[in-house]
Amino acid sequence: MSVRSDKNITDAVRKEITSLDAVFDSCSENSEITELNVKKEMVCSSELTDLILKTETLNRTYGYGVDISAGRLTDLWRGAIETGIIPDEEKIDEILKNTENKKNLSIR
Repeated sequence: MSVRSDKNITDAVRKEITSLDAVFDSCSENSEITELNVKKEMVCSSELTDLILKTETLNRTYGYGVDISAGRLTDLWRGAIETGIIPDEEKIDEILKNTENKKNLSIR
């Protein structure tokens, strides 16, 4: 294997990671998953749709251990880490009422 082919492989891997970040990076205001969390409904890329469908299949099989609708809760705790202030219990409860993916998930 030549140094040139190693660079090509590295570039291809870097390009794929960048592409996946554009979809799945919940810390980025510009990612597709952030856009879905804000809009609540949209046409998603095949990568995000596949992730949602596979997660839902696993949840049905193994008892809903992953809640893909909990982005607002993640954001709340991310803010708590940044500020050093624990969120109010009422705010947590309010978000939890709206984060059961069995109710909120709809793929059309």
